[in-house]
Amino acid sequence: MHRTEVPPTTPASRPNSSSTITQYFSNFAGQSTHSPRWRAPITLRTSPTLWRVVKAVVINSIALFPIGAVDNQLLEREEWKLLSGPLVASCFLIFGHPQSVLAQPLNVVLGHAIGAIVGMCIGMIGGWVSVVFAVPITMMILEALRLGHPPACGTTLVAATRENLMVHMGGWFMMATVLSASWLVLVSCVFNNLAGHQYPRHWWMF
Repeated sequence: MHRTEVPPTTPASRPNSSSTITQYFSNFAGQSTHSPRWRAPITLRTSPTLWRVVKAVVINSIALFPIGAVDNQLLEREEWKLLSGPLVASCFLIFGHPQSVLAQPLNVVLGHAIGAIVGMCIGMIGGWVSVVFAVPITMMILEALRLGHPPACGTTLVAATRENLMVHMGGWFMMATVLSASWLVLVSCVFNNLAGHQYPRHWWMF
């Protein structure tokens, strides 16, 4: 009987530590946009023209002016000023990149709501502990629920740094946050579709 010879197996080569370190630091150089491995997660638009700048100013003014008027009545001056930062960051996503998964309605509204709740709860601890743990906890929850929305972490930080916000005006802060995020989604639905950019891509992630 003819016996087939099995080639001897060579032991698995261990990775060279120097090459691993070199590869690690080479990642910092990024990749060329002409590389076949490179894929842009979001299609960037062309350079802004004067008309696009004017449209951006008008749309963002329509979106943010009612929010400022309502939040100024619901919240104290300091909380209203701080909350406007995360909401402006949301404007950049939902008006500038409406196709991004981070800009979808559920991500925007529930993201800010979860951020507000976590921030107010952790803020009751007070001190530096609330600042250190509030944002990581929010990130963990949003990732677990597939509701990633980076500006929501800003809402968490605003709530966490205002000690006893839950006791003094927790309901008002929550209402202002959810109403503001919902208004941004509504304005985005109107103007993005008028401009020919479908929004939203989906309402529900689950």
